Amino acid sequence: MLNTLNIHRSIINKLFQNKINLDITKKQQQRLNVLELTSDYWYIIELLIKILKLFYRATKAISGSDYPTIGIKLFIFRHLEKDFLSSISPTDDPLFNN
Repeated sequence: MLNTLNIHRSIINKLFQNKINLDITKKQQQRLNVLELTSDYWYIIELLIKILKLFYRATKAISGSDYPTIGIKLFIFRHLEKDFLSSISPTDDPLFNN
């Protein structure tokens, strides 16, 4: 869902930019204002996609039913830890410094 949201980001942004031109009531415009995603929210969505993709791949690999998975679990966990730590660094991200 987050990936789909990110794919359609330009359409969503255009919707919010042109909400005044839409044939909707003032109350509906106010509701749209509440739902509008700021650049910080878009950044968080991108980070979540990046992080969750790592966990999705690891889960798929260790959930196989056509092959033994016990032997690859340690490898997957170490790889996941390395990828996770390299994908996001709290010192580089202003959102984590609050």
